[in-house]
Amino acid sequence: MELTNNISDEASRTEEPISLEQIAFLTDFPEDFIKKELLLDGVTEITMAEFRQKVLDYLERSMDLVG
Repeated sequence: MELTNNISDEASRTEEPISLEQIAFLTDFPEDFIKKELLLDGVTEITMAEFRQKVLDYLERSMDLVG
């Protein structure tokens, strides 16, 4: 039962919005860089699930340019 609770807690945390300021602090990347590179102009909060998708999209775009 404990494992099920941990999984559901983790899932709910990925849906809670986090500010780009917090992401910048946690990743040590400037907030403006994150907004520019992940195409997040005008965005102040994002869920972790959305952030992960934006990072994957960024990596795919970068790989297309390189490869």
